[in-house]
Amino acid sequence: MPRTNTGALEAEHAAATAAPMLLSANDFSKQLGISRTTLWRLVERGDVRSVLIGRSRRFPMSEAVRIARATGPLRPVVRQRRVA
Repeated sequence: MPRTNTGALEAEHAAATAAPMLLSANDFSKQLGISRTTLWRLVERGDVRSVLIGRSRRFPMSEAVRIARATGPLRPVVRQRRVA
């Protein structure tokens, strides 16, 4: 009977069922405790990386970790009003 490495199988299973590597805008903003509007402003400003998959934009979990570990707070997002 062949020996199986159950530790490796358990690690593989844990990796397969772990948290997703890419998050939706809703999930990403919840992770950071910010609104979706603020998230989109941060994306627009280039402060948050995202990936476009078809027509769907996803956010890497590593980006949420990077922002959460940042030493300084995010700069306030100020929306400039258009003058008519």
